[in-house]
Amino acid sequence: MKQTDQMSKHVNSAITSSDTTFISITLVRALAIAGIIVENYNSKFGNNEGGPLSVLLASDVSTVAGTFVHMFFVLSGYGLTLSCLKKHPASWAAWAGERFRKIVVPYWIAVIVTFAAANLSYHWAPAGWNASYSWVTLLAYLSFLRNFYEPCWTLNTAFWFMPVIIGLYVLFPLLLAVLRRAGIMGLMVFSILVSNVSIAACVYFGFPIFHQGTLPFSFVDEFALGMVLGSITYDRPELLRRLMGFKYFMLGIVIYGVSAAIVYYQLLGYGSATYNDIFEGVGLYLMLLCLCRMMNETLPTGVLNILDSMSRNSYMMYLLHMPIMAWFLKPLIGARYIFGMGAIPLLLSSFVFVLLMYILATAISSLIKKITPVPARTLPDQSD
Repeated sequence: MKQTDQMSKHVNSAITSSDTTFISITLVRALAIAGIIVENYNSKFGNNEGGPLSVLLASDVSTVAGTFVHMFFVLSGYGLTLSCLKKHPASWAAWAGERFRKIVVPYWIAVIVTFAAANLSYHWAPAGWNASYSWVTLLAYLSFLRNFYEPCWTLNTAFWFMPVIIGLYVLFPLLLAVLRRAGIMGLMVFSILVSNVSIAACVYFGFPIFHQGTLPFSFVDEFALGMVLGSITYDRPELLRRLMGFKYFMLGIVIYGVSAAIVYYQLLGYGSATYNDIFEGVGLYLMLLCLCRMMNETLPTGVLNILDSMSRNSYMMYLLHMPIMAWFLKPLIGARYIFGMGAIPLLLSSFVFVLLMYILATAISSLIKKITPVPARTLPDQSD
């Protein structure tokens, strides 16, 4: 798993070809799913218990962790493109069918289970618990229209991502054609125009631009950024290895800081928190790329194997974590144990919850492998 030909500590010579995607996809995805769960956990159970510094620290860590969701747009474009460049699909229909099996079917199962759990939660919730969702809500989720139907959002606030990523999958053949015809620069110019025009149109017509009501077009630029990374990895992997250096980590901090300033000072007006997503995605990816390279160099093989497994089970972790938090953990023990925690203990407990979700996801994936001939796969998309 770690370097087998580590000639020196210099980034260009220390990283072998087999390590490139392990660092730039696998390890980044493991950290990203952990960050998403940490943020959702603290958002679900967060409070202001504790001193001002502890509350501020916990809030800042949770906020930064929440930005890790951008990595999945980048990694999806990255993995899909790299796979298609290595072996072009026999047909787009076959390609779509494979994605349907890997992505849509598990999502539909998770939606149905979540819907049932939510409507039955009054059986184990404290007195006064009121949660009831109509069949319209279920249909909105199953049809990937939940972002257009606000009354259903609270059923699973993490599932805003699914209509967006499915929309980007639909756009992928077109974006790949743009990449092949216009090259990397042409793809990025096209995708940035699409994203920003989409955001501007939403702002102008009063359509929601926050995550729960967002459209796939708002994230085309981040998805295309991943496609660029896939193209670079295929054609010139040494360039990607160069991006793993410390100076690009510092550049990532600067870009991420610019993104934070855009949001804090509303430099781009009402849509600042959405216009800045590409800056947030670029800055964060550069930082995580360097961090993951250092992890690959220093962590024991056993730890790297666990992170590899977490990455492979990330989709299962994503599907599981919110319904367990919202419809089991919160009504059963939230009021008694979790809400009374201070900010720092709550933050630390969120990392324990990540570990529990990994263990549960691994167990379910192992069970699926035993009873079906097709293995469970990871959050859209890994390398294929």
